[in-house]
Amino acid sequence: DLGAGADAAAAPAAGPNSESLPVDLVVYAFGEEIDAEGRPIPKTYLGEYRVTQSQAGVVQLEPTLPLRPEQQQAIQSGAAPTWTLYEMLPLDSHRAFAAPGSQPTEEAIFGRMDEEMIRSLFAGISDDQRREAIIQSYLRDGQRASDEDPIEAVWVQINILKNHEVEVDSQDVANATERGYFDSTGRAIDVRLKRSEKGESGTVTLTPAMNDEIIVVKAEAAQSLIDNGVAELVQRIYVRPLNAYLEGFKELYLRSEEVDQSRELITLESAEIQSAMQNAQEMIAFRQVEKQKLAEDLQGYQRETGVLQSEVAKAEEQLETLKKEISRMYRTIQAYRGYLTSIQP
Repeated sequence: DLGAGADAAAAPAAGPNSESLPVDLVVYAFGEEIDAEGRPIPKTYLGEYRVTQSQAGVVQLEPTLPLRPEQQQAIQSGAAPTWTLYEMLPLDSHRAFAAPGSQPTEEAIFGRMDEEMIRSLFAGISDDQRREAIIQSYLRDGQRASDEDPIEAVWVQINILKNHEVEVDSQDVANATERGYFDSTGRAIDVRLKRSEKGESGTVTLTPAMNDEIIVVKAEAAQSLIDNGVAELVQRIYVRPLNAYLEGFKELYLRSEEVDQSRELITLESAEIQSAMQNAQEMIAFRQVEKQKLAEDLQGYQRETGVLQSEVAKAEEQLETLKKEISRMYRTIQAYRGYLTSIQP
């Protein structure tokens, strides 16, 4: 029965007292919000806590994990003045999202889903495509499956052809807060659900007389019954996989911590990059000043080089003139020496 867990979870909780919340008990806290009818409704998840003191209905709690910033904000700001404490988180349920008064039919085995409520619940999802996909998974819950549906979300409605006994009690025994209501095969492990604890047989006999009801089982179980001639296929049903809220909150916590750590790392790296960019800008500015000075030095050097080249040219011209003058004087001296030699006796 797909609704057995939800029915068990829906049982009214005992009133708060020191016996119902013993020391070291782990509880899950939700901040309450007053609805339109003046009723306190659990809304904001405030984290997982351990009871440290419990006397006369008054308890002291300490978080088992560091609170998230949004949880601290909700508590410190007074946005959650009253709390709901759960020993076990409420279970997800198919029927919880059905429209009031809607009855199961073969077209909708959990009843007609309340589209207005479902759309309001997921209105906060900003991604339109993702939001619509989630909404459709809730609206189609309990309706005929399509070929595109994942195999894990497809159950099978069957008719029983002959009597068949099914073991419904597990050999394991555990509190629902430890392992849930059922084991991996769907057998009851919580003593409150075990038929054997009530003096009844731990098996249930499926008979053709039950075909007036809607019998839906997992695809692999249905195939086994069909192969053994115990049942026949009626239709394939899309059954929304139920959420494990406890694991979901823990996963969300871990993901949020990872995001915060990544954000801190990105902020640190961004600061380092900004510092490096500033240093680079300062270096560029320094080099630009240095370049300007070098350009000015080059201009001065070029001017000085021009002056030197001009002076060298003048000196070379003067040297050439002097060499010509010396050559002329040398020839004159040689000619005069020859003359003197010729007139000597």
